[in-house]
Amino acid sequence: MPISITALTRPRTITIPVGSEGDTLTVTYNPAAFGPEMERREAELMDQGRRLEAMAQSLAAFIEDWDVVDEKGKPIKPTAENIGRLGLSVMAFIRDAIFEDLLPNR
Repeated sequence: MPISITALTRPRTITIPVGSEGDTLTVTYNPAAFGPEMERREAELMDQGRRLEAMAQSLAAFIEDWDVVDEKGKPIKPTAENIGRLGLSVMAFIRDAIFEDLLPNR
């Protein structure tokens, strides 16, 4: 049976367990965001030694929405700057969860 391009590229939502207290992070990401252009931009930054910036920008391109809020409960947008503030371990955790969902048999 044929499948539409829309069905193949529609946004996906995943819930990621974080920490040991039962907290979760819900992320909606665009699986079609990772393509040759993103790979090129990421490689350029990596070649310049800007690995964390590359990771933050790639995640910002992937993530359409999430449920992260500030201390007052105000939503925080998933921009490269905000994602970069999370630090390496959290960024890597989110990236790994997205790739596990995107490529479950890798």
